[in-house]
Amino acid sequence: MKHIDAKYLWLQSKVKSGDLEMDGVATVLNVADISTKKPTKASRSFLMYLIGVVEYDKASKGYVPAGEGEFNI
Repeated sequence: MKHIDAKYLWLQSKVKSGDLEMDGVATVLNVADISTKKPTKASRSFLMYLIGVVEYDKASKGYVPAGEGEFNI
């Protein structure tokens, strides 16, 4: 980390100055987990819904939000 160009450290300076505040994200809402962990089918569907993935629905012959059922539980 000591050879990082200063222009890439803008986020650190914004946090240090108080312009931005960082906080954690609960695992259940962390959409980045969809590519870093092996979520359950329900969790994967929920995260897909959060990021706006759509799937083709043969019954309605159209696209519907993926994981909508899991999101509305």
